[in-house]
Amino acid sequence: KYLTTVSQEVQTQEQFEVAGRGGRSLTENLGTFVEHTYLKNRFAGVDNRYITSGGLSYDWLKTDVQSLKTEGALGYTHEDRTDLSKLSFMSGLVGLVYKYKLTATADIAHETKYQPNFKDSEDWRLVTETSLSAAISSMFSSKIAWKYEHVNLPPAGKVKGDTTTTISLLAKF
Repeated sequence: KYLTTVSQEVQTQEQFEVAGRGGRSLTENLGTFVEHTYLKNRFAGVDNRYITSGGLSYDWLKTDVQSLKTEGALGYTHEDRTDLSKLSFMSGLVGLVYKYKLTATADIAHETKYQPNFKDSEDWRLVTETSLSAAISSMFSSKIAWKYEHVNLPPAGKVKGDTTTTISLLAKF
């Protein structure tokens, strides 16, 4: 995902994020997963952030209309900051994912992920996103989302919290 914002001909945000995730069901409700995420966001003070983690997920509710899943994982985070400091630590992940199908072609979803730093308990992160998606055709859908990201010990001169609102056109191949 690539995001950039320009206001009055001045770039005010640029973010690049890519993630890969693989998983396997162990039982009807219990699954396992491994994921890796890369983030570059100079405006938030992050030159490079790599997070690799693996854990378990559990489906508490799974119907045709709604689903509720929790996740827990252990991982490792490495972060190069724009102030030239570097962080490397064992991390965790506690997540909650809820989806509700509004119609046959539209749904609303909410995802919250908490990432503790096991080296420094004050340095935790929180990401929460609420989105509305609707199919336009069998290939295209639209999505509007609001995301809040919190880094409790941000790089020098940066704020702890950041919000992003996106409108996306998604293609499914």
